Amino acid sequence: MRVNTAKSMRLARQVKGRFGTWAAVRQASRVENGVYVVDPSAGGDRDSKDVAVPATA
Repeated sequence: MRVNTAKSMRLARQVKGRFGTWAAVRQASRVENGVYVVDPSAGGDRDSKDVAVPATA
């Protein structure tokens, strides 16, 4: 995903809204091939579909 596009900014707001802080997002994620991948079942209180998309570092 490219950075600073409407789609990436929308995803960033969803992910941060779910976890509260970027530190919590990093803690709940893993790095695969230089890309942060957020586990859809980790943390937060929203539906897992909100963060099922990989987010770039």
